[in-house]
Amino acid sequence: MGMNDKHNYDPTKWVDNSEPDIDAEHLNKIESALQEYGVSIDELAAAGGTAAKVKATDTYGMVVEALGESTAQALIDAIANKVMNELINKNKIVNNLLATDASTVLAGTQGAALDKRLVATENAVTKLNSDLPGRAKIANISSLASIGDIFKTYSKNGSIPVIGIINWDVTLAPDRNVTIAFVWNYLIVAISSSGCIYTASPNATTWQKRN
Repeated sequence: MGMNDKHNYDPTKWVDNSEPDIDAEHLNKIESALQEYGVSIDELAAAGGTAAKVKATDTYGMVVEALGESTAQALIDAIANKVMNELINKNKIVNNLLATDASTVLAGTQGAALDKRLVATENAVTKLNSDLPGRAKIANISSLASIGDIFKTYSKNGSIPVIGIINWDVTLAPDRNVTIAFVWNYLIVAISSSGCIYTASPNATTWQKRN
């Protein structure tokens, strides 16, 4: 049996009342088995006790192409890097939505928790939209010519406010920007897209800037 012979290794028993011959056949079988696992007796001797000189097959392609030849030390270093820098420590997995530590990650169960909150929010928005007609009236305020017209048309809505848009290019606009106006009883609050806030009373002919 030579060093490169392939075989199903049957360990030689040197103990347990077994006394095989110490001959070439038994010794070559041991060396052949060592070589098949990537390390020969000669390589172990040449390595001087270091893994950097011991050849090894990179089965998963961690440092060279898969099934290519690397060294035991290179594979150990690659595995150590995976464990230290790429795997998640179980102590860093947080099973709540309260963590503020940027080095932690959310547990998978929090995906369902977030989905539940999103669905609840979507349902609330849908309900709010469906309730809006009974809580506020949407109007085309830009169709009116004056502040007085707004009160004549909408101030009798009682407790239901009127929400409308005033285009920047109409006489009614408080400034040269699109404005959202809230009309409720005897007051108008207009919020311009410029960030300015205006108010007006029933007898007002102009807007009063408030900021």
